[in-house]
Amino acid sequence: TWVVREKRATFQAAAGCEAHRPSMRTALTGLWLAGDHVQNGLPSTLEGAVINGLQCARAILASHPVT
Repeated sequence: TWVVREKRATFQAAAGCEAHRPSMRTALTGLWLAGDHVQNGLPSTLEGAVINGLQCARAILASHPVT
């Protein structure tokens, strides 16, 4: 069994980089973005992408209330 530890697995983002990331909501009706590069206040990691996917799904459901 091997244990691999990558010290550089998460990069250190530059200050202000969040402003350059796109929003989940787009100008096109019905088009939403999710993933590690979308604005979500989290680093661009696999974990950030999963959490952002959940946030995006919740935002979609909230924007289309069930009647």
